[in-house]
Amino acid sequence: MEATPSQDDKFQAIYDAFAARLPARIKEIDALWARVAAEGDSESLQSLHLSLHSLAGSAGTFGRPELGKIAKALELPIEALLDGITLPRGALQPLAPLLDRLRQAASIPGRSASEQARSAPDGLQDIVKPSESRLLYLLEDDAQQAQLVAHHLERFGYCVRIFGDGPTFRTAVEKEAPAAAVLDIVLAEGKLAGTEAAAALKTAAAGQVPIVFLSARSDYEARVHAVRAGGAVYLTKPLDLIELITVLDKLIGSRHSHPYRVLLVDDSTQEAAYFSHALGLAGMETRIATDPASTLEYLAAFDPDLVLMDMYLSDCRGDELASVIRQMTQYASLPIVFLSAETELDRQLDAMQLAGDEFLTKPIRPAQLVKAVSTRIARQRELRAMMTQDSLTGLSNHRQLHQQLATELARAQRSDAALSFVMIDVDHFKAVNDSYGHVIGDSVLRSLARFLRQRLRQADVVGRYGGEEFAVVLTDTAAPSAARVIDKLREDFAAIKHAAPEGEFCVTFSAGIASVWPSAKPSDLMVAADNALYQAKRAGRNRVVVFSQ
Repeated sequence: MEATPSQDDKFQAIYDAFAARLPARIKEIDALWARVAAEGDSESLQSLHLSLHSLAGSAGTFGRPELGKIAKALELPIEALLDGITLPRGALQPLAPLLDRLRQAASIPGRSASEQARSAPDGLQDIVKPSESRLLYLLEDDAQQAQLVAHHLERFGYCVRIFGDGPTFRTAVEKEAPAAAVLDIVLAEGKLAGTEAAAALKTAAAGQVPIVFLSARSDYEARVHAVRAGGAVYLTKPLDLIELITVLDKLIGSRHSHPYRVLLVDDSTQEAAYFSHALGLAGMETRIATDPASTLEYLAAFDPDLVLMDMYLSDCRGDELASVIRQMTQYASLPIVFLSAETELDRQLDAMQLAGDEFLTKPIRPAQLVKAVSTRIARQRELRAMMTQDSLTGLSNHRQLHQQLATELARAQRSDAALSFVMIDVDHFKAVNDSYGHVIGDSVLRSLARFLRQRLRQADVVGRYGGEEFAVVLTDTAAPSAARVIDKLREDFAAIKHAAPEGEFCVTFSAGIASVWPSAKPSDLMVAADNALYQAKRAGRNRVVVFSQ
């Protein structure tokens, strides 16, 4: 993906700020050099090493790789002098030619931001922001099967276009690329025609379209061809539609998933801004702490998914700051990734052993940084989900739901904002289990869970209260608006057809709503919403009732 002009302008401004600051940095290095040469001052020697280390890491980032190499070549012998008790007179003299080369390299203009992006593989142009599109292409020559799949996907917020053969599918792809494609492998054109049609997606959107293959075939040949065609997932028929929806959400990124949050700790303003903007292009939210002492405040206010920090900061080392963070129980599992020009493997390993999770070396290409950060956060979120989510539905479990309600209620009461709590109960769920079995009953619960998560906002909390009961926290939403939202969901869910060996069937739900009042506690809202739910069930079910004090 090529950077837009506005992105180019943003990066060029950061490049320009680095270039404008560069003469002052060289002048600072000269001054420290002179002080060390004249006085053998150990504090100035440490400052000189830190300045060279910082320049070695940042120069390559801003289109000056030769300057970065010279700074690194000068940094290493300076670092060796730090180990001595006293600095021998004339110790810097042999390094003077390198200092001259550093000055010369600094005077040569570097590449512009756009030149750097075009020339480097995995550069800015390769950063891909998660798609906001919900457009799906479905290639399936069984018209009845296609309509059933499309019916369910559309109920879950997707826009589905159905194609019955490979040629029409390929023509559509050439005109507009979808967010994802679902393809049957066996079509009228051949037993592997679906994998052949997938070739059209390799050039669409720079090959970024996720592919899901469906088939009644489960043999090795079909699976290998699916992988070769770029298939990310292979599902066999009869199709579990909730599994398909879950897979699609994961592949294209559900619009309800919170953006990744990254806290950058780096006292180099330009580098921090550069990496912050690169992560932002990938859809992440960032904050920058240039003063290590402010890190704990940022952690509390921003609640990041990951901390990305330099190893050498003005007042302390990165591994020392990471150790401070690790000593706080609430951040014991928070991923900490070091980003530094430090290339000594033993020191990298020591830093990770002490408090870090990964070590990335500067200069690093932006797309590489995005991949490393997003992969680490995704894994951390999966681990966290295992502890806080209900195993059947993937929603917040009962304990997590209580905590989230307490947090949102406190926020609403502090800011005098609206908030509504909703209790939902599947109508006649025992009859579903008795008629179709517990496996089908579990499928209904997973369907409702996915439906609620899909259709509600990112800021809303959805959890499984227990059994066939669910709960929703609607932030900034008063009771009348909450009733309209939930009633629309009730109508749409009632139209979903659930499959069973005995035939298709529909399920409804009832809901009770309670809104915040000044003195309300979480337990008060739960009791009020439960009372309203009881009224809905007594009134005949399949309806929404708002609690009135």
